[in-house]
Amino acid sequence: MLGPKYAAIKAYWTEKTPEKHRPLEEAVSEEGFRHEFIGEVADAVAERMPPDLWKLHWPLMDTPLRRRLAVGLMEKLEANLDWFPRYQAYLRERQPPTLIVRGPEDGYMPAASARAYKRDLPGAELHLVEGAGHWFLETHFDDVLPLVRDFLARVHRSAQGL
Repeated sequence: MLGPKYAAIKAYWTEKTPEKHRPLEEAVSEEGFRHEFIGEVADAVAERMPPDLWKLHWPLMDTPLRRRLAVGLMEKLEANLDWFPRYQAYLRERQPPTLIVRGPEDGYMPAASARAYKRDLPGAELHLVEGAGHWFLETHFDDVLPLVRDFLARVHRSAQGL
């Protein structure tokens, strides 16, 4: 279940034209990076996002080669979809201890995507961090850290046979 932030990429996969490619190129810009970090969350959450994330990241990406590589990654994401059945089969067969923590405002993998894992992993522990988006560790770290620590402590105890 791909979220709305995949719309431009999916449109390109469907019709590989210069017009459909242009939004991919535009996403690899300073404004595109800014939107990546704060474009999907409420203003109150966006205010918690350090601007350094795009202000420092963008100059590292702002070369012709790196921009081309970033666009190329978006173009090739379609091939990842072919792997999904393998991932799902592994999860169904192995049932690894799993903690799923997501921001329900995540434009790539929204709440429905997080819930979809429960089909293959009914015992998975799922937490949706209210108001958070894709970059929830940057905005909601204090909410997520106790969940991760608690899960790892329980899994570790279980693995030790305690």
